[in-house]
Amino acid sequence: RGLGDVNKRQAWKEGVGWGLLSGYGAELAILLPSTLLMVVACLSWRRLEHSPWRIAFERAMGPITLGILFAVGVKIVRTADTTSAGVLSVPGVIVSLIVCVLMLRTKISPLWFMAFAGVLGGLGIINR
Repeated sequence: RGLGDVNKRQAWKEGVGWGLLSGYGAELAILLPSTLLMVVACLSWRRLEHSPWRIAFERAMGPITLGILFAVGVKIVRTADTTSAGVLSVPGVIVSLIVCVLMLRTKISPLWFMAFAGVLGGLGIINR
């Protein structure tokens, strides 16, 4: 767990208002710089349409992006498939395999899987 998690938990003890304020403040601090950088990049991208640098950058970013997505997916599955004690969870592995097969074999959006998991977590059926 990161320092942000500790700060959010400490703020939550001070009251709901401080918990929400610190949570939104942390998310804003994390997301705002990268969002502004992407806005600037997107606005100047058309100007570089025929530049060899743009073509080289786009070709290089494909494999890098896939590698990052794969690493994030492996981390999520490893986290979801173990208990808090670090023991492999058989139901977690089964759910991960089912979701993986459904995502590869159907055109169901990953957002539906996340929404379904959120509902199950909100109802207390699954927890982490």
